[in-house]
Amino acid sequence: MHPYEGELLVQDKEERRCLASKRPIIYHDPSPREEAQTGGTEEWASDREQDYPDLQVTVEQLIAEGDMVASYQRSMGTQQGDVEDEQGVPATGLATEWVSMGIFRIECGKIAEIWSVADDLGRLQRLGVITDEELQSATPLATPSA
Repeated sequence: MHPYEGELLVQDKEERRCLASKRPIIYHDPSPREEAQTGGTEEWASDREQDYPDLQVTVEQLIAEGDMVASYQRSMGTQQGDVEDEQGVPATGLATEWVSMGIFRIECGKIAEIWSVADDLGRLQRLGVITDEELQSATPLATPSA
């Protein structure tokens, strides 16, 4: 028997759908200018491990309802990699901490979609990449209305 023939004999409709669905994860970028993208999860995780080889992530809050899961996590690590250098963030050798939140849609027991935001500005400030003076002198792109 071919390895997949047994899977096709599954009687449960939901199980058959899950076996047939091997789609990549859809990542929704928080920037309104970026389209949702698929794939790249492994590359992102590898890049983050290179940037922060001692990275520790602690999930502090986890809420689930239906097929959706929300998480709030705290990340800590020493920025040593050169992947962020490609984005203009040189390796600093400094330990830093930041928080992030994610919403995950689960399908067939696996993550199907991700929406996430992280405190990248705070992380870059703590790394010394962006100074308080630079923030004060930055020209606003938008002015809040009264």
